[in-house]
Amino acid sequence: MKKLTIPLRFVLCIIFVLLTLVCIYTFPSMMSLGKQPEIPVFKKILLGIGLYLSGILSYAIIYFAWRLLHLIDHNQLFSEPGIFSLKVVKDLFYTIAFLYAIMFPIFVDFTSDDCSPIGVLIEMFTIMLGLMMGIFVHVLQKVSQRLINSKKETELFI
Repeated sequence: MKKLTIPLRFVLCIIFVLLTLVCIYTFPSMMSLGKQPEIPVFKKILLGIGLYLSGILSYAIIYFAWRLLHLIDHNQLFSEPGIFSLKVVKDLFYTIAFLYAIMFPIFVDFTSDDCSPIGVLIEMFTIMLGLMMGIFVHVLQKVSQRLINSKKETELFI
């Protein structure tokens, strides 16, 4: 391992532990939060499925980020496996944003009893965060692809 990627790996480990804690403690309490009898059980089930699916997709993002760090260590970031990993991470971020956009009405039902808009604001923040990260990774993917293409053109020219 290179010294540059050690702190990044440490941060990924911290994110992994925090995500696990959120999946174990926060998601079940969010699903049981709606103890109001007017919220149907199928909405609670859909909320649980959506939350845990977003957790699984987040674990996949952590895996591919670890894989990208491995490629950085071996100076292969600008290669086909690097482009593939960036594409998968981009698609995962977009999927999480889409998933939370679908779950938006369920969150509105859960927070409609309160006068506080914090639940809706957190939901909107999560959607926008997924979209922004997806766009950022998309730009990285395009830059990497252009570097690979220019490298191939240079090799063909020589």
